[in-house]
Amino acid sequence: MNVERLTEETREAFLQFSKNHRQHVDDSHLYPDDLNNFVVNEENPTYLVRDEAGEILAAASIMTGGYYQKSNSGRFRIFYSESKLKAHYQALWESLKPNVTSLTKTFVFVPLTDQETGEALREVGFTIERYSFILVKKIGDKPELHLPEELELRSLKRGEGQIWCDIRNPSFATLKGSEKGQEPVEVEQSFDREDYLEGGKLVLYLDGKAVAVVACSKDELDEIPTVDIGPLAVHPDYQGKGFGRLMLRAAEQFAYDKGYTQVVLSVNGENERAKRLYEQEGFQQIEGVACYTYLFGE
Repeated sequence: MNVERLTEETREAFLQFSKNHRQHVDDSHLYPDDLNNFVVNEENPTYLVRDEAGEILAAASIMTGGYYQKSNSGRFRIFYSESKLKAHYQALWESLKPNVTSLTKTFVFVPLTDQETGEALREVGFTIERYSFILVKKIGDKPELHLPEELELRSLKRGEGQIWCDIRNPSFATLKGSEKGQEPVEVEQSFDREDYLEGGKLVLYLDGKAVAVVACSKDELDEIPTVDIGPLAVHPDYQGKGFGRLMLRAAEQFAYDKGYTQVVLSVNGENERAKRLYEQEGFQQIEGVACYTYLFGE
């Protein structure tokens, strides 16, 4: 078995491997703009398993910069073996681990249906931290949305990233995996992503004060153009007033007006209240993933 660190010479082969297996793994960071901007450097330690002919059989790549640097953590862009061989996962992790021991933890999302990968990760010391579920809804007729006079929906504009963070961050402060919050600069950068939908960052104002947000972005599910809803956040001071349901319907109406027939979202397993809301609104669970985490120093 040949395990080697990624180089500029093998970069394109690695990116193609990631594209080929996007449907088998958590693809949150395998969209075209993410892969096109991928840089071979210390912030993206990456290792490959290749056969004698040089073909990639397995790959592991960790993101440690930007958002993850703030929490001293790392997230796998991909950790996958075509043959699901435990030896591949073991060898890749043994090569990667010395490069990331300064982190507090590193994690990867694995579909619940992929029991082989889950077992391999447990054998090298990963444990399940939380679960997340994917829900989808078909849009038929135009969703109804009635706003009282004191409420107003606006699209977030460039330069208004702080407004977004002031709602999103306190809303997600106790939600596993989202505690560190976003920075305004990260919100501003999202306007330039390939999955950005013009006008798709919606803000709800109550008597002129921003109280809730929801994002709508381009996605694809089962080869059907889809709107990805999320994050959806209501400021803690205004929760329990029906604003979450309103924002969900606003996102569906936005998708309908843009010509989409399907919307998708994800929800943390412990967020039972939100999951109940989505199911009440007609969303159906289609997939579950487990967040496997390796804690350093334990």
